[in-house]
Amino acid sequence: PQIELTSNLILWVMVVIYILVLIFAVLYTFFLAGITHLFVLLMKGKKGFYQTFNVLIYGDTPKYILSIILSPIYIAVFPKFFGIKQMPPEFLVWLTPVTILGLIATAYTIYLKTIGIKNLHEISAFRAFAAVFLLPFALFAIAYLVSFFVARSITLS
Repeated sequence: PQIELTSNLILWVMVVIYILVLIFAVLYTFFLAGITHLFVLLMKGKKGFYQTFNVLIYGDTPKYILSIILSPIYIAVFPKFFGIKQMPPEFLVWLTPVTILGLIATAYTIYLKTIGIKNLHEISAFRAFAAVFLLPFALFAIAYLVSFFVARSITLS
């Protein structure tokens, strides 16, 4: 039995996916704020979860704005190159500025979060930077290395 893809079915699937993405985005934001708040507490932060949550929301604003601005570019340009084995040079003409803007927005986001944590939790700039970037990066690196060695040991056996 095949399901016929009507425009109504596609619309309903898109609405359901959109709602699910919104729900998971909110849950992910609270989860990420909780993890960051644990790192802030490790760095002797003095205030509560609410301040950490506010810093993360306001700090991520540049990335949100950039994604809204760049979404039409992704939608218009990247589908033309989807599935091509050898990317043509004009792909890099679009990809390079988008990547550079993304890196700038990410660096600015880390800066905003560091300053926000420093001011609201009354800790030093280095401790705030450690809570926002260094500790999560170290945790990610350890998880990556562990998964790499586990996957390697599975393939070797």
